[in-house]
Amino acid sequence: MSAGGEDASDGFAAFVVGASPRLRVFAELLTNDRHLAADLTQSALMAVYERWDRLDQPYSYARRCIVNGHRAWWRVWRRRETPVPLDLEGPDLQDHAAAAVTRAQVAAALAELTRREREVVVLRYFADLSEEQTGAELGIAVGTVKSAHSRALNKLRLSAHLAEERA
Repeated sequence: MSAGGEDASDGFAAFVVGASPRLRVFAELLTNDRHLAADLTQSALMAVYERWDRLDQPYSYARRCIVNGHRAWWRVWRRRETPVPLDLEGPDLQDHAAAAVTRAQVAAALAELTRREREVVVLRYFADLSEEQTGAELGIAVGTVKSAHSRALNKLRLSAHLAEERA
């Protein structure tokens, strides 16, 4: 700090009070991210504080620090974690949770089938193939597709019934 000590810190405090809102808005417009803008503004104010007694244009210096800080952040953005805002009560999260549970249940049910039964069910329902197309895809007769399909559906129905009884 300068020889004036107390006067210099008072001047810096006044600068922070006066310039912070404008610097924060500048940073938000630059980054389009409220949290990153707050971080950049704080870092810029720290840099201004370290050089307070040597700066003629502290606002310009702070603005340059924000721009340079944003450039540095942008260069390494791929390596950083990006926080994602979560609406814990929104319908989207519930829909995703329900879909994840359903996927897990389907995967568990399919795991109980034999390889051929699983192939037939996936080709018939996921790929939406006919019995003839499924047989051609697997290199088996249409009758084999029908019998494997029937056995698989019976196992899946039983599995669903047992899951309902457990719940």
